[in-house]
Amino acid sequence: MLRRLKRYVLSGWKRFTRNYTYAFHSFRCDTRMIRFGKFPSSSAPELTRTQRMFIEWNAERLQISYADSLERYLASWRLLPQGHRGMDYREFCVLSQAIFNVFCNDNPSEIYDAYKLHAQLHMLRFLSYNKQNRLENAVLEGLLKRDFISILDYGCGLAHESFSLAESLKEMGARVMLVLVDIPTLRKDFLIWMSKKLPLPMEFIDCDRNTPYPTLPSCDVCIATEVFEHTHDPVRVFRNINEALAIGGYLIANIGDHVEEYFHVTPDLACLRAQVESCGYTRVAPSVFRKQERHAIH
Repeated sequence: MLRRLKRYVLSGWKRFTRNYTYAFHSFRCDTRMIRFGKFPSSSAPELTRTQRMFIEWNAERLQISYADSLERYLASWRLLPQGHRGMDYREFCVLSQAIFNVFCNDNPSEIYDAYKLHAQLHMLRFLSYNKQNRLENAVLEGLLKRDFISILDYGCGLAHESFSLAESLKEMGARVMLVLVDIPTLRKDFLIWMSKKLPLPMEFIDCDRNTPYPTLPSCDVCIATEVFEHTHDPVRVFRNINEALAIGGYLIANIGDHVEEYFHVTPDLACLRAQVESCGYTRVAPSVFRKQERHAIH
């Protein structure tokens, strides 16, 4: 793991240090610019709804004004090219993971502590995403035939896709319930707050060292995007999901192989793909699978 981490860090180190040095020298003549977010307005990102809601939530959490919370967020964003969305921020995260590796890394006994240690870094990255639901109209129409639709988001991040899907179904007249499953960090507080604001009925299930494979409620759709490669036993995670997913339900997941890097503890997902196939799932769209008649899990 250390060789893998060292190789990945060195690959991005030169570009990160070059841009960081540029940013530092650009602002060192007036540190008030960094502290109070006094940057050219042209570099401000077009805020998504999730970002705006985060700024509002953070203002309430810190008991500051919305304007002050906005300034803090934009000041952080503007420190690196393309903000928290860019490659420089990603390389900063990788460097931070390497530095703090002394406290905990991504091995099975320490990975939950590592995710909590780097939670704020990940949260800023997730806030830069603007994902929408990937279910096509025909799939949505099939779901609408059900009296009640339960959506499970496993390894939810900031639940962009599940919130989007739940709102789409709700606008079509469906009754929906959202169940989010993830390691409890600061994101959990934000997601609970956000669900009340929208409003959407939501339950958050903790996934931690004591309960790595929590009992899941029955669901009609399970979203598990960019999650299996982050688990040490993706087949067991899938089995847990499969038990909860109703016959005819949909699994939205990326089960292709991933680049080997920090937190990608199982980049080769061949065993997972074989398990999905053996359970009778049919691919109905890119990264969307439908569960067919019951199959025995081998």
